[in-house]
Amino acid sequence: MNILCILSPLTLLLAYTSAYSVPISDANDFRQACSGIWNSKNAEISVTFEPFSSGQAAVGIWEWNDVNALGKYPLDADPTIIAKSYVCTTSALQSQLCDESELGKFIVDESVLKEGVNSSIWTTAARFKDIQVGESTVISDSDADEDLGGVGKRELYPANTGPFVYEVPRPGFYCVGSIPITLSGLSAIDESSSHASFSGIVTFNDKRKSELPAADIPKLTFYLVMVFVYIATGLAWGYMCYQHRGQLLMVQHLISGLIGFLVAEMLVNWGYYKHLDKSGNNGTATFLLCLCATLAAVRSAASLGLVLSVSLGWAVVKPSLDRSLMQKIIGLVSAHALFGIVNAIGTVIISFEDASIFSLILIIIPLAVTQSIGLLWTIYALQFTIKQLESKNQQFKLKMYKNVYRILIAAQVIIIFFFGFATFTFSNRLEENYEPNNWKSRWFLIDGWTTLLYYVVLISLSFLWKPSSHHSRLALSEEVSVNEEDVEEYEIAERGYNHQAQNNQGYSNVNTNDDYHTEETVFAIDDEDEDNEQSQSHKKSDEFERQAREREELLGKTDKND
Repeated sequence: MNILCILSPLTLLLAYTSAYSVPISDANDFRQACSGIWNSKNAEISVTFEPFSSGQAAVGIWEWNDVNALGKYPLDADPTIIAKSYVCTTSALQSQLCDESELGKFIVDESVLKEGVNSSIWTTAARFKDIQVGESTVISDSDADEDLGGVGKRELYPANTGPFVYEVPRPGFYCVGSIPITLSGLSAIDESSSHASFSGIVTFNDKRKSELPAADIPKLTFYLVMVFVYIATGLAWGYMCYQHRGQLLMVQHLISGLIGFLVAEMLVNWGYYKHLDKSGNNGTATFLLCLCATLAAVRSAASLGLVLSVSLGWAVVKPSLDRSLMQKIIGLVSAHALFGIVNAIGTVIISFEDASIFSLILIIIPLAVTQSIGLLWTIYALQFTIKQLESKNQQFKLKMYKNVYRILIAAQVIIIFFFGFATFTFSNRLEENYEPNNWKSRWFLIDGWTTLLYYVVLISLSFLWKPSSHHSRLALSEEVSVNEEDVEEYEIAERGYNHQAQNNQGYSNVNTNDDYHTEETVFAIDDEDEDNEQSQSHKKSDEFERQAREREELLGKTDKND
């Protein structure tokens, strides 16, 4: 096959900048082009062939729900043995599957269509020059060996080069098909065969004039909405940080930076699809795609490092981590970011169909290893920190870390569920009905749900460490471990402190004579104990003196009596 047949459509594709365009040619991989149409108002599909195309081709356009109406089985044929005839050739003409006016076109069986539904199928015979046929001329599908019969009369078939324009009747998934035709015996003295050779472009032109595939159009709205969602989240978080600006923890500063980074990432993602929408796939689009992939890798690594550090107790249980431990975390995060960037850019540059096993291992395995290490380390760190807090009876912090554990486990369960669902869905991707049935929702299974899940997890974890004076105090102190036997004593002391505080603030009807421990008595405990000890010692000495005097008096009386 002449390489121009493949390269020329790409040249036209770069020059055509008003709608989504796909190359088409007589090469096997380019004979069909499909795309969805969201809105059929003012929508059209056009097929334009290169000027150097030669021969003849059967061209058809149809909405996928009508695909069963393409082609016919021969009369009284067993469908399990005999295949359909899709093109009206001389052989199909003799089998009465079509008439002579349909030669070179797709065969349409309207009896298969649902009653009351108009057929969406349009077909024509594209001829790239005038063709003079004779009685011995054979029109056949180039993929089949047909040598039956011939055209019944000599006739001139004029050139029919297009461009062909199809008005879309209703929204749906539309396909354009082209089958090269072989012409044999064009005259009585010409026994040679003429094989079709063509190339061109198919343009799916909807109301928006978008150059995006219809399956990717929802991403424009999705990422723009996420930009505003993260901006709103950042404003709310910034307001809380401003309220407690003198009591912020380092983890809260990092969350602020992460939210700002996410605003930029969503904006770049939206910018990439907006560029594709207006200018198509060019060098700038490739650069933006690589930038999007790099930002996603950096965000993933930063999130992993932040969650791992907090799981190890940083900023909540302990003010800092050991230097050696921090170096390990930094090393893991750096490796994860590097492998993530390699994976992201590699998947953009290298096609999985053409990639070698070594390149796939280099792209996928290192990232999977760092991801697994980070996840297992985080779960282990959380379990260790929870046990440590339980042993110290740190109830508030313990509740926080248990919530972190629940959030991460719930996220992993959702990921496993969606991964299984996506795997089941994509396992049928090679079936011909897969894309027509899933083109509207495929973007969500690939990009949408992971973006939403990340946002939900981020908001859930951020809520646990939202800026507040209460969180700041707990980060720098430990709760007093209280036994059950001491609960009543602590409650009495607390109630006494509350009475004293209310009295100082001017509240009325506060009984200040109750026997409660006030703040003053709490700090005067030692002095009162010393006074009590001195008074007790004085009482004991007085008692001894009294007893001694009584004994002396008794003895004195006894002596006098004697």
